[in-house]
Amino acid sequence: MSKKVCVTLLLILLIIQIIYSYERLELSISYYQALDNNVIEAFNWISANVPENTTIFINNDILQTWLEAYTHRLAIANKPLFYVVTKNDATLTSYANIISLGNYVLESKNLFIADDFPYGYSTPGIYIKTADYYLPLIYLYDEAQTFNFSSSFSNMLSAPIKKIFDITQNMNVISITYKYAWDFGEVFRTISLTSEQNISISYLLKLYKYSINELDIRVFISQENIVENVSHIGNLMKLSLLTPNGKIDVFMNFLATSPIKDLRFNTNDPKYKLSSITVVLTPENPKVGVTIEVNVWKVEANSYVKLYNSYELMKLLNIEYIFIDKDKSYSDYIRFNFNPYFSKTFENDRIAIFRYLQNVINVNKSL
Repeated sequence: MSKKVCVTLLLILLIIQIIYSYERLELSISYYQALDNNVIEAFNWISANVPENTTIFINNDILQTWLEAYTHRLAIANKPLFYVVTKNDATLTSYANIISLGNYVLESKNLFIADDFPYGYSTPGIYIKTADYYLPLIYLYDEAQTFNFSSSFSNMLSAPIKKIFDITQNMNVISITYKYAWDFGEVFRTISLTSEQNISISYLLKLYKYSINELDIRVFISQENIVENVSHIGNLMKLSLLTPNGKIDVFMNFLATSPIKDLRFNTNDPKYKLSSITVVLTPENPKVGVTIEVNVWKVEANSYVKLYNSYELMKLLNIEYIFIDKDKSYSDYIRFNFNPYFSKTFENDRIAIFRYLQNVINVNKSL
């Protein structure tokens, strides 16, 4: 080998080492800057107020080790399984990932449908599985599902009464129906996942009084994804998404019992500042329904289907406290802050800590 070639190879190895060292330095800086006065204040509160044998769920895996070392309490966090070393840690992390997805989670071989009901930004959200984690695709949000009357409007988030109406499951399909009720009527929202990995999201509106002029349903594209192309034929819409894990096509078919006035894609929704699809219905009677059939291209047809209840998983893991880093995910804060089965025990500008009131949970009759 010539001297010139040797020098060239050494230079290449040196450049690789410099790049690797820089990336490690950047990661280390990010890791150690995770702590600030807000985090330390929260850790001190835990040390003073939470029993040592308590298990804590934390939504920021970078803070997990710091919390355990500082407070001497066991913490579990959602994170990619590639970061996990032992079999026991893998099991705990798998459960933590389910809990982080939502309060109710449907799973098939390639997909998750997660629901934050009764409060949260994903009601529901659709995720595709990766080798060690999950990737958000699209989601619906109760606040964005609106009813327009002649002189006022309402949305599903505003319902004073919310409860699980029905859960049906067998080897081939699992469905959950949620009931929302007002003095003027009620909505039944149903999510279904089949072993063929077909997804259905439906809304059935029943009015007791007043007449509704318009029913608007929005579907949002998760901000991690870029919409490369949209095609629209009749009530069928195809989204070509460029995700962090590659290109994925999502097909949505909109079915309604009343005329569809408008079906459109919004590059930048005027209210929510996100890419979205809006379907507008003009009801002809006090009972109106709309169903969104969703198929993700290239997922395998033969699969299984499972239902997870995060309340039950928290009981199983003896999780009593939820540590939420609002900088990591503000949607996590919304999910727990308004849920009646969690009591906020600490909050500052960055961190909120909730106690899980597990003694009042009854999955079949409650939220």
